Amino acid sequence: MNEIEFAEQIDCKFPYHDTEQAAALIAQARSISSAAMFMALEEICRPPIGTDASRDQIFGLIDKWSLLCDHPLADQTVSAAKAVASGATWPVEKSLALLERVAGFEGLYGALNIAYFSCDDVDGVIEPEFERIRKDWETNAGA
Repeated sequence: MNEIEFAEQIDCKFPYHDTEQAAALIAQARSISSAAMFMALEEICRPPIGTDASRDQIFGLIDKWSLLCDHPLADQTVSAAKAVASGATWPVEKSLALLERVAGFEGLYGALNIAYFSCDDVDGVIEPEFERIRKDWETNAGA
């Protein structure tokens, strides 16, 4: 399975209530790529509208994800994911720092999105940087 197939498998369909299936999907993501791992984390922390997963269930899945991820961005992104999942927001500067750190790991769109959604950017500070990073990655992918 590749990243695109994995994304299609979990998009708005993550099994929040089935910890065994969720753990299997996280392990599957790990076997695919770091990008798939961060896709899974984003899906976990940003459940679709209408999902009745509790905060405890979501945090449990984030913790399970954290145990299986040994990426240099894992700890900081887990903190951001928990903020996103709980509806809390980080200061824009903290989110921007994570966004800039994620920029060095091309293609980790899930991590980039978590950083982006971790703050309430009412002044539009993060948006241009987010778009610049995405554009850079897309340009490099096409090169």
